[in-house]
Amino acid sequence: MKKILINFKKFKLLYLLSTCQFLLITILILLFLLPRVNDFLIQIFISITTGYTLAYIFYIIQIHIPKLRSEKTAYEIIKPDLEFLYEMLIEKISIFNKFVIIQSDDKITFPIEEVYFKYLYKGTQRNKNILVTDFLAKAKLEVDKAVDKIISLPVFNSVNFDLIHSLSLLKLNHFWGTFKDFNKFDISFIHMAKFNNITNYFNEVKSIIKNIEKYVTHIPNFEIAIMTDLEKKSHLDTLNEFKSNRVVLRSLAAPHETIIKINKSK
Repeated sequence: MKKILINFKKFKLLYLLSTCQFLLITILILLFLLPRVNDFLIQIFISITTGYTLAYIFYIIQIHIPKLRSEKTAYEIIKPDLEFLYEMLIEKISIFNKFVIIQSDDKITFPIEEVYFKYLYKGTQRNKNILVTDFLAKAKLEVDKAVDKIISLPVFNSVNFDLIHSLSLLKLNHFWGTFKDFNKFDISFIHMAKFNNITNYFNEVKSIIKNIEKYVTHIPNFEIAIMTDLEKKSHLDTLNEFKSNRVVLRSLAAPHETIIKINKSK
């Protein structure tokens, strides 16, 4: 039943036209079968049914089928960026659900210190450490950037209207924008502040993500777990080693960069 309703919303005009076509043919058949029906009345319905049938066929061939092809082509073009946006949203919502609590009075609580967690992504375990304030402050910019990239594509207007509507709602939603200056505020102020309608904004974001999910092929599963002390130590050692290697590579590249600058000056 749910699938039928979704298809009806997608092809509502086509279904209405088909229903009218069916009713006209049914009435015409009944007029032929019923006794004592005026021939003139039958001729009128024959003319109406014939005209409507020709218009219906024209709509299918000239409008509906080309529109479906255009939507399919546009979808294939935006698909990689849409998948990226969806995965980003799932990751951010999963992290938010794990570390941030929205209270009944529209206040929020979250860890002050840096949090260390791990999650399984595409069959690979990944480790991550964040400051919740920085994570929330950057979310709006990152989400908007991903949405804008899709909207700016020339084929975007040819995409299914339902998807256009969802991305527009995501762009207009105030949920992530509520936190855009979090890393500039004092933690005590944030924990005392009241964020009006934050629950409604959050529920709307989840509803939008659920709708976008219909248009992606890969559904990521972010199962977040807090690192143990041993895992945290291993993660920090890896980060420090990575930073050390970058410093070494920069120092090795420096003489070469100096030579290039000298040659250019000559």
